[in-house]
Amino acid sequence: MHDSIQIRIIDFDMNLNPEIINTVLVEVFSDSDVGGIQVIAMETSERSGDFIANISLSTSTSSGNRLYAIPGDTITAKYNDHTLPKPFSKSDSQYIEIFTTVDYHISPINRIQVSPVFLANGFSNPVTSFFPNTQIQIVGTIENQMNSDQDFIYFFQIKNSNGTIISLSWIQGQLSPNQILDISQSWIPENSDTYILETYVWNSLNNLTPMSPFTSTIITVE
Repeated sequence: MHDSIQIRIIDFDMNLNPEIINTVLVEVFSDSDVGGIQVIAMETSERSGDFIANISLSTSTSSGNRLYAIPGDTITAKYNDHTLPKPFSKSDSQYIEIFTTVDYHISPINRIQVSPVFLANGFSNPVTSFFPNTQIQIVGTIENQMNSDQDFIYFFQIKNSNGTIISLSWIQGQLSPNQILDISQSWIPENSDTYILETYVWNSLNNLTPMSPFTSTIITVE
């Protein structure tokens, strides 16, 4: 991510000297870097009272006019206003803050790519015939489509021919940028039946935002 944002302050009282270009010190920080950085907002002309600072966003480190922030972060910019109008006194001051959110370039449903599940026996050898009381290894592959870390929860849900959920499990983790990861779960069917295996990838148990379309696989246990 190499995006940039512009911070604009319109405060005519901060035009302390109308003969020069004045400046305002701005503190900028994100959810990922609460320490943040300090930048100088420059007045656009000697008497404008209009101050602008430009910063770039980085997914690695903060330095100079570069702030570490990842998609989903809230970015806060604030400055100390010490030219407050009456009834404030000259010694009074207060921080003025503004917020924005780092947006994603990829919609939530497309942030993780899911491949069809791979079915194997307990020795990781592929199988096409399945029998009761015999372990089935279910392997799904996911790929992070983002250039930043992505939390995920991968759900395995199995229904019998009556539509009853007989097995539900999940694995929680985090994908590095563009990482490909195999997710494995074992299951032992108790009865002969035609089962439907559904897999879901969400971002968390609290938010439950889909990160990819769900997949469906039929498993016939003879």
